[in-house]
Amino acid sequence: MINVTVSLQEKKGMYYAVLYYNDSVNGYQYKWRSTKIKVVNTSQKRLHKQAKQEAYKKAEDMRKAYEEELNLGIDNNKKDILFCDFAKEWLESISNTKAKSTVGGYQSNIESIICPYFEEKKIKLTELSTLDLQNFYNYQYKLNKSPRTVQHYYRNINQILERAKKTNLILINPNENTQIEKPKQFIPSVYSKKELIDFLRKIKNTDIAMPIMLISTYGLRRSEAIGLKWERVNFEENQITIAHTVVQTTLNSKRSIIKKDIPKNNSSYRTFPIKEHLKKFLLEAYKTQKHNKEIFGKCYLNDGNYVCVNTDGSLMLPDTLTKKFEKFLKDNNLRKIRLHDLRHSVATILLNNGANLREVQENMGHSNVSTTEIYTHLDSSSKEHTAKIMDSIFENVS
Repeated sequence: MINVTVSLQEKKGMYYAVLYYNDSVNGYQYKWRSTKIKVVNTSQKRLHKQAKQEAYKKAEDMRKAYEEELNLGIDNNKKDILFCDFAKEWLESISNTKAKSTVGGYQSNIESIICPYFEEKKIKLTELSTLDLQNFYNYQYKLNKSPRTVQHYYRNINQILERAKKTNLILINPNENTQIEKPKQFIPSVYSKKELIDFLRKIKNTDIAMPIMLISTYGLRRSEAIGLKWERVNFEENQITIAHTVVQTTLNSKRSIIKKDIPKNNSSYRTFPIKEHLKKFLLEAYKTQKHNKEIFGKCYLNDGNYVCVNTDGSLMLPDTLTKKFEKFLKDNNLRKIRLHDLRHSVATILLNNGANLREVQENMGHSNVSTTEIYTHLDSSSKEHTAKIMDSIFENVS
C-alpha cells in the first residue's frame, strides 16, 4: 500500500495541502492542491485559528482521497498485468532518473532477452514463480551465456520485482530463491612494461594515437580520454583535468552518444600533471586542429572543443576507437588485449614500479565498496609520483 503524507503550506494568501509519498524508484513525489481557504492575519487570532483548523481538516480529507486514488489504481489496473508489461513500465519509470547509458543496458536486457522469453509464456506478474525464473536462467546457460551475463539479467529482474514488492503488487520477490552460477573473478590480460613500450612505439603515428596516449599515460577510461576538452588542458600550469565523458549506448535500438560532465565530488573527477612526452603530443594535436579548422572553415565540426577528433573536427567515437585499436593489434602482430586492458596495464605497471595501492586508486579514479576503507584523497605529490613512473616508460618510446 502507498502511504500518503500531508503538510499545510501558505502560498499566495491561501492554504495549500502538500501531498507526498515515497516512490521506490523515483523517491518522494509531491503534489500541491489548494484548500481554497484564505489565510487570515495572525492579528485576528480567533479567525486565524479557525481558518487554519478548517484548512487542516480539508487537507486531511485530500490526503485520504489521494491515497485511496493511488492504491485503487494499483489494485484495479495492475492485478492482471503481465510480468513483461510491468518490466517495460518499470523501464519507463527510471528513464529520467538513471544515466542514459544505464537505461540503455536495462533496455537491451528487457527488450532483447527477458521479454521475448516471458512474452511467449504470458505469465502474469502476480503468478510469476521462482521456478519460472530458474527455468529462464537455466535456458540462458544452455545458450552458452556466461555466468556474468546471466548475473546482469538476475540483477535487472530483481530490481523490477523489488519495485513490484514495494508497491504491494506482490507479497514476496520470487527471484530471491533462484540460484545462479557465481561469476569467476575477472583477471584482465595486461601488457608488461616492455610490451607497452613496443605497442606505443608502433601506434604513436596513427590517427588514434592521441586517445591511446591519454589512456596509456593516466590509465583513463575510454570515455574519459575521448571526453577530454581543450579548456581542461592547462599548458601554463602543466595540468590536465578529467571532468567530462563521452559514451555510446543503445537506446531504442539505435546507437546513441551520451556526453556528460563529471561532478567535482566524484572520484572520477581528477587532475594530473602533464609530463613532457604527453605535452608534446597535445601541442602537436592542438596545432594540427587549428590548421584543419582553417582549411575546413565553417565546415569544421569541433564545436565541443574536444581534444580527440577526426580531421574534419568531428568527435572520435568510442566504438570507432575500439575497432581501430583491435585492427591495429591484428595488423601489427601484437598480443590481443581489450582497449580497456590498457587501463589495467597502467595500474599493474604502477604497482610493480613502486606506487602504493592508494596512489593507484586515486590515479585510476576508482570508487567502490571493496576499496572504500583504504581510499583516501591524495595530494598533488602523489600524482607526481605516478606520473614520473609512467614518464619513465615514454622515455623509451622514440
